[in-house]
Amino acid sequence: MKYILFILTLTFSLFAQYDWSTPIQLSEDGNYPATTNSGPAITVDNNGVIYAFWIRWIETEDPFVWRGHVEFRKSADGGLSWTETINITPENTEKLYDTKAVCDSQNNIHIVYVSESNRIYYKKYNGIEWSDQVEVYYCNNGLNLKIDSNDRLYAVMWSPTQTYYGYHEASDTNTANWTVKCISAYECLYIKDFTFDADNNIHAVGDYYIYALDEYRPFYMKYDRSRERWGTMHLMDYIEEASSAQAIVLTNDGNLFSSICYGTNDYTNKNFIYTKSLLDTLWQNAGYVNSNMSRSKEMLISSDDHLHFVENEFSINANIIYTTNVSGSFLREVVQSDTAIYSYGPFDVELYNNRFIYSVYGKSNTENFYNYIYFQSRQIETGIDDPESTLPTAATLYQNYPNPFNNETEITFSISSPSDIQLNIFNIKGEIVESLLNKKLNKGNHSVNFQANVLNSGIYFYQLVVNGKIVQTKSMLYLK
Repeated sequence: MKYILFILTLTFSLFAQYDWSTPIQLSEDGNYPATTNSGPAITVDNNGVIYAFWIRWIETEDPFVWRGHVEFRKSADGGLSWTETINITPENTEKLYDTKAVCDSQNNIHIVYVSESNRIYYKKYNGIEWSDQVEVYYCNNGLNLKIDSNDRLYAVMWSPTQTYYGYHEASDTNTANWTVKCISAYECLYIKDFTFDADNNIHAVGDYYIYALDEYRPFYMKYDRSRERWGTMHLMDYIEEASSAQAIVLTNDGNLFSSICYGTNDYTNKNFIYTKSLLDTLWQNAGYVNSNMSRSKEMLISSDDHLHFVENEFSINANIIYTTNVSGSFLREVVQSDTAIYSYGPFDVELYNNRFIYSVYGKSNTENFYNYIYFQSRQIETGIDDPESTLPTAATLYQNYPNPFNNETEITFSISSPSDIQLNIFNIKGEIVESLLNKKLNKGNHSVNFQANVLNSGIYFYQLVVNGKIVQTKSMLYLK
């Protein structure tokens, strides 16, 4: 009886905590002016392996000449341990400024990055080796990279006055086969973020410079995938002050949400959410979020249609702030803030399994100019606190057998209709240790063999997710 009570208590306390994990330094110490680290990016493959990237600058013998390269590390245990640092651009001789990364359905990793000569470069990783560096286009700012459900890569980039987009099929063995076009004839039109709908149409937001006002206003554009064409630019609202659209997401029921910042600078920024249905043309102000945040931000949406923001607070040390909407209100918490001698710079985030936010960010000591890249994570799924409240009658997760077990056990579940299934194993810290299933299955009973011979003895949890919704979580005891 004591053992049962211990398991129940541990299960509740484990999954009821949603604090940010302890920061882990990924980069080597950057000692200015010898080296400095910046421009991080992060992505996660279908097996839960995390890939973190950043730019490292190294001073040459000429104090006015630097060279840069992209470094990366990966983690297969939710960020607890990481591989050694690898320089994936040894051929590069220029300074680099930014990098973006995505993963395709075949677990290939794709990255783009910007050089000092304003060239966008691309590389692909097949799990064994990196492809040669190829040039995508000549642009100098606003780099963004995303991938649609058909494994087409889209890169967006800015010239001094216009925005360009390029696309490349992830399966194309010719990595240089990119198509790049100007989005529109409008000058000073800058896409800040974009997302895809179920038909892989692109919905994009950004800033449009109005010469008569000498100010920016937020705009929205749609890309018709079937016609390979961008539609007309629309201002999102009649706003009488300087403002910009920074991020966009799409809910499960077909509503677009965009983050719009009012104000001419970070000192006066006021952040609002605007929304519209895919079928509507007019955007509506859905409410105030926060103030005094940097205009650059990441906005995520989980399977329960909750919004999640990661951004820099505009303060003396630019704290990293996490904000989410709970019961109609926006609550915020500090991700990282040490003392006034540290400044927190560029960051990137990724939502994995609708349950974990993975973040990489830059940290700089403002007194000695040492620069570092750090990783942190946070659990966001709250439905796991009370599994019975989210348990649908259409699916059932059974107790593993045998339990306790030695090295291997059988996990069985049933579903009443064809569904997308995920079956994951977690340790007592709530960190994923293995993904047993991530595929579509037919209705009926299914069994999966779990082998734990590489794990330590102890309590583990297995969780069934059906069509993106948590069904149930159960515990099991592994004894070597």
